[in-house]
Amino acid sequence: MKQRTAQSGCDAGASEQDTTNPARAGMGIVGERLERWKSAWESCDLERIVALYEPDATHASKLVLRLYAELERPVLRGTEEVREYVRRGLAWFHRLEIEIVSVTATGERDVVEYRRHSNLDGPSAAHAIEVIDWAGPRIRSAVVFHFS
Repeated sequence: MKQRTAQSGCDAGASEQDTTNPARAGMGIVGERLERWKSAWESCDLERIVALYEPDATHASKLVLRLYAELERPVLRGTEEVREYVRRGLAWFHRLEIEIVSVTATGERDVVEYRRHSNLDGPSAAHAIEVIDWAGPRIRSAVVFHFS
């Protein structure tokens, strides 16, 4: 069953949520931390996204080199680097929605497979897997694997 829900993306619109798949049905198997992560990114609110991270957190992605080339490394270290990377990324997005495909959670680690729907992706969603290590409610490290 698909249900129309208010989108929390960069521009408020409507999106469909598949309530038959527990990974996509609200809290289902996603859990509170991932709901906050998803909601923060979809909000396109810089400070809300940065607040997800521990002060000394790391974030690794091949996109780091594209958006923050002067670092000359694919790993962000600390919230100041995360803030600058996110600020640069959000400059490109007018719409951002994360469709969670699957989640594997073990204690303080979540592995999230998702499709990113945005104004940059056109009709084909970007596919990614993100490994998030948590320190309580905040991200200690994140590693993102992007697929073409």
